[in-house]
Amino acid sequence: MLRRLDRPAVRASSVRGVARYAAEKEPFFDGLNTSQLTLVGYEIVIDATALVASTFSLGGIGPLSTASPNTVIMLPGGKTFSSTDVTFAYEVEEDGLLDFDPSLDGILTERGTNALTVIPVP
Repeated sequence: MLRRLDRPAVRASSVRGVARYAAEKEPFFDGLNTSQLTLVGYEIVIDATALVASTFSLGGIGPLSTASPNTVIMLPGGKTFSSTDVTFAYEVEEDGLLDFDPSLDGILTERGTNALTVIPVP
């Protein structure tokens, strides 16, 4: 299942039904000077199947099931993963790759990729 989760942290405006936004946002917006604005993000795979919890949320959006990996569309920026097992912050970089604090290496894998695997805390 592919889910679009992000609430944009950037602003776009409309003048008489025409989308306008800063040029540097072009990689993440499509539709400049048209009547249709599309948010373009990165496919990120979150695998929380090893957790005891049956659901988790990403930045307050959810619940998402831990029964199978979830593919979501995200814009760059700081994110939060939260379940009854674990809560942590991670970052979707401008190139669509994931990063997180090195102190989380024991519970997260896949740094520098578009996938995040959550391992239960021992």
